[in-house]
Amino acid sequence: MFCLCLVCCLCVVYVLHAAALRAVAAADASDGSAATLSRIFSRHAEAVVDELWQLADDLMFRYADGYVTEVSAAGELSVRSEPYPDWWLK
Repeated sequence: MFCLCLVCCLCVVYVLHAAALRAVAAADASDGSAATLSRIFSRHAEAVVDELWQLADDLMFRYADGYVTEVSAAGELSVRSEPYPDWWLK
């Protein structure tokens, strides 16, 4: 379970890093006015917050209540029990 969670987080980091690079490139190519820079970086901040909320939603959907929920490429839903390990419960 932890491994997949880490992969999800790393994917989000990669997406956000690419978005940050695009925002910086847009700022560099802009006229440099305060209004333009504010618009560019406000949009980027909103995108980051949206992506992080989506990550939280995805993780809650996938790992809620001791189950692992997966949706296949064909759209089939599978749910399996994934109880906490004994060392965690102690």
